[in-house]
Amino acid sequence: MAVRTLLIVDDDPALGRLVQEALPICRVLSAGAEGGVMEALRRHRPAVVALPVKDGPADGNGTAAGLSTAASLIGGVLDGVPSGAVEGATNGAVDGSAGGTGTGDGTGPDGSGGLSALTRILAEAPSTKVIALAPEGKRQLAVRAVARGAHEVCRLPLDPGEFSQVVERAFYRSELEREGRRLGPGDAPPTLRVLRDEAERRALLDAMARSGGNLSATARMLGVSRPTLYSLLRQHGVRAE
Repeated sequence: MAVRTLLIVDDDPALGRLVQEALPICRVLSAGAEGGVMEALRRHRPAVVALPVKDGPADGNGTAAGLSTAASLIGGVLDGVPSGAVEGATNGAVDGSAGGTGTGDGTGPDGSGGLSALTRILAEAPSTKVIALAPEGKRQLAVRAVARGAHEVCRLPLDPGEFSQVVERAFYRSELEREGRRLGPGDAPPTLRVLRDEAERRALLDAMARSGGNLSATARMLGVSRPTLYSLLRQHGVRAE
């Protein structure tokens, strides 16, 4: 069986060390800026990625601040967690400060707080299971993450037991899909039409969530007319509430 690899987006390795201790059955890597995430994705091909998402542009501390705060609140203090639990730049993993086209805080050029990184990750590696980490109480943000293709959402601050279960389910699903790709012709993968329809539906759901259900605003976001939007909503079974 291939080594299970979990990539955590966080400039501070503290959370990664905690997760490594909680999940000794998998290898935990950490990366900071979005460019570092994409580099890690290409180099290590992790089956699962834990990605923080939040509203609007990052503050001065960016994504790392959100996750570091979570790390201090899950499972108590971090004393006793082995310092070598997370692979760093010195032993072949990706440095959290790796450069790239991102803003350096996990947000994309549009300031979308990790959602643009989610889109890029799935565009680069569609089979990756992305676990979105969203602040508790931010339901619309969680909806937007799911609409963009997140496999599951975990609330911040993280609950160690819940997070471990979510990661385990993500690995299990990834392994089932990998085995499924080896099946015979009678179990063919989705056609390009099906994949396009899924992407189109995710874009609709995301735009609807961002506009708060306003159809005119949704049409503008998607660059289509209202009649075309109505047609797309019917086609994908999305209700305009």
